[in-house]
Amino acid sequence: MTIQDILKMNPNSKSILHYNGKEQWSHCYFQLKKLDNDINENELPVLEDQYLADAGEPLENDNGDYVYNPNQEIKFEDEMTLGFEAVFSSDTFIGLIQSKIKELIDSGDISEDSEIHELWDELGLNYSRVFVSDLCYYIECDDILTIEEKDDDSLLWFTSHQMDREYAEFKIDEIKE
Repeated sequence: MTIQDILKMNPNSKSILHYNGKEQWSHCYFQLKKLDNDINENELPVLEDQYLADAGEPLENDNGDYVYNPNQEIKFEDEMTLGFEAVFSSDTFIGLIQSKIKELIDSGDISEDSEIHELWDELGLNYSRVFVSDLCYYIECDDILTIEEKDDDSLLWFTSHQMDREYAEFKIDEIKE
């Protein structure tokens, strides 16, 4: 999607926004979620220190202790990528983003030929889980509705030294009535 693609849309059209992202994590310990993982976190043993890290999504009991399933192997990957998807709708998004783009073009901050990443840079946006809400904040779009959100649901828990990189694809579908 380019800036020119956005400017060609009908500003009065409703839209569906698609945001598909990936997070790349390093030095990860994890356990897979299994179909028979009907477990009570409060009955699981505490995770040993060697598996702890500064980031990730550990499994916690009610006391805030990180726990694990002793009935399966703890796995390790030096690098792991997890995906997420979100779909939103708006009646005003297209017109508002077009107004912001035109404002930035008129000020000389971007041009019609600028790449889409230059628009995101000018707005101070980075690909992250809050990209769409941040974008809507900057263009003052207050009618955004979440239609669907999905995370990679394959892991029971994971810990990581850090998230190395986030990247995503953002797409606007114009609803023509």
